[in-house]
Amino acid sequence: MKNYLDVENNNIDTEEEYYQREFINNTFTEQRLLSFKKSLNDYKYFPENNICNFKHRIIKNEFDDLREKYPYEEIIQLKSDFDKAVAVLTWMSNHSYYYGYSKLKSRNSVEIIEKYFDKGFRGAINCGQQSTVLADILCSLGIYARRVMITVNVVDKQDEFYGDGNVHVVVHAYIKELCKWVMFDPSYTAYFADTQGNIMNLIDLREAYNTNEDIIVPQYKLNGSSERFRDSYIERISVMNFRIEIGQNNTAYQLIPERLDFKDYIMYMYRNKSEEERVSVEKEVDEYEYISSLEFLSIPDNIIS
Repeated sequence: MKNYLDVENNNIDTEEEYYQREFINNTFTEQRLLSFKKSLNDYKYFPENNICNFKHRIIKNEFDDLREKYPYEEIIQLKSDFDKAVAVLTWMSNHSYYYGYSKLKSRNSVEIIEKYFDKGFRGAINCGQQSTVLADILCSLGIYARRVMITVNVVDKQDEFYGDGNVHVVVHAYIKELCKWVMFDPSYTAYFADTQGNIMNLIDLREAYNTNEDIIVPQYKLNGSSERFRDSYIERISVMNFRIEIGQNNTAYQLIPERLDFKDYIMYMYRNKSEEERVSVEKEVDEYEYISSLEFLSIPDNIIS
């Protein structure tokens, strides 16, 4: 059995090589950014008539093991859910590193903390793993939270072109004192606000970006202490709000732009795959559920107390 300190099979770049590849070489060109923004505007609104009677599931995970790995005594004293969430973000930033191409396999929060926290960049984990840990810790603190996948895409119906893009995973948490969902990004220790200080969720962010409103990042840290790429972070995350997906009860719930032929869009992206893969993907897409932004932002019936 391998010692959990052995993270060398991650095959990661050095930290600087990763920054070069992810943030410098892949910097949005002006033309690329215009294409992304055009897609957001052409397919601007999430449909409100896609109601499927979605209900946020009751979170029943057992968190006893997680509580042994996390310093609850320092957080539980804080008065507001928002302050607790920000404190968890800071704790994660102090103990973990983010690497978007990480191949480390653990999906369980306790295992992720045990194996990869406090290991420096060699133990860096991806956005899905970061969000798994954050969502579970928040739930264990009594804050209703879940992972949310966002995707940047380009759609040009005139040219019948569907272009796939990057995927990122963040956390949506229901903050009781704000009476709303809020987006937290543990990979960048970040959250968003408008110029009046109102904290944003993903729908707020999408609408503000589409209408060219000022968007603030009150807190941002990349891998513990770095402020690098903060200026481009708002653009990178905002254009990724083209499509939103949440998973629940083995079902993928999609929040997609109005007028988008989603099945056609997905199958186009798999056009060069084998027939077997295409059949499998088509079956999977047929089982997707589609929800509206109203359902996505609805108040959970059973908020953990």
